[in-house]
Amino acid sequence: MNCPFCEHVVPLDPAALEGQTRPAPIRCESCGRNVELVWALPEMALRLVRPGPVLKALPRSAGGQPTGSPLRRCPFCGGSVLAHAQKCRHCRRWLCRTCPGCGGSVPSEASVCPTCGQRHLGIQVASPGLGPPGEAPGNHLTDPCRIYRGRPVRPVDFVGHLLSLQEKILLLDLRMGNRSVPINIESHLRHFAREHGDFPIVVRVNQYAPSGEFHLLVANQRIWSFLRLVYGTWHLIVYTLAPWRLFGGDCYQPLTNTVHLFSGHLGVALHEMGHAADFARRRYPGLYMVARILPPVTLYQEYVASRYAVRYLRSIGDVTAEQEAYKVLAPAFFTYLFGTIVPARLQAFIFLPFILLGHAIGRMLSRRVGGPARSDTAQRISNQFAEIP
Repeated sequence: MNCPFCEHVVPLDPAALEGQTRPAPIRCESCGRNVELVWALPEMALRLVRPGPVLKALPRSAGGQPTGSPLRRCPFCGGSVLAHAQKCRHCRRWLCRTCPGCGGSVPSEASVCPTCGQRHLGIQVASPGLGPPGEAPGNHLTDPCRIYRGRPVRPVDFVGHLLSLQEKILLLDLRMGNRSVPINIESHLRHFAREHGDFPIVVRVNQYAPSGEFHLLVANQRIWSFLRLVYGTWHLIVYTLAPWRLFGGDCYQPLTNTVHLFSGHLGVALHEMGHAADFARRRYPGLYMVARILPPVTLYQEYVASRYAVRYLRSIGDVTAEQEAYKVLAPAFFTYLFGTIVPARLQAFIFLPFILLGHAIGRMLSRRVGGPARSDTAQRISNQFAEIP
């Protein structure tokens, strides 16, 4: 479990707490503060809270003992399983804890992976029983922003890096599709999700997971079943046969409610999260997805996503990141504008002026960004994982 004050991983064995209506507070080894454990109803999930709220107890039998155990939802089939379960009793899938670096099994109380030496495992997998290897269903019980990294494969990543050469040239940034996403970007994505209402989202950082995409497609009840059957089947075929680890780019997939990241650029990552936030507030996300075939809707969605990214960077006071975002998002937007207003037979002749115009506008906007170089919030978020090698 995560300490609510400093996010440090607090070792916890739920099996040892069964039968207790008010477990003793646990002291965090990092910040030294005491945190209390409560049984949160109706989800019946064990969670850490700040001291002070009224505790809620499990239903009690005639003998005075709790009648139930803490439960949570299986991320694959949706069935109720024990909080400390290692395997779902309904779909029989493993829910063991895994290392985000190498994908190996890690003891629930470990803070360092014995295989690859990955530190601060709680940043990626904060509680035991939260995901099979490479397909962790969540970072902890209450975090709706679930981020997983693909296992490093240098030859594959190098080929994917080369295949994204066109994107690097068009946007004049070597970080585009470089298959090397800094870990501090993950903290910004979580902070972005919290700032916009904790909307549920799955983020795959340089990961190829067709089975995980299938389960997310089936579980996404916000999209109409017909759309998931038609568009979702085609998405899975393309995703599986043309692995995005090699050929894919940064994008948001509303069918599975997943953000795929392959670029080490904060502005691009926040842009894709902006798409997720935009879809999260729509009443009919499936219809909103289909409407993207209309050019004006495409431009509107891209504008809204870029606005989300820029507003977030402006709110935390990160001037440098905001300037870099303008330099990439503006020419990227002009590529959509170019495809919308220029006939296909003329695109090969006048594409270059459009992209150059986008770069000129992006640099003009970046020069208008002023103010302090960095706010305390930006510094805290950026340095949150600075100690990780």
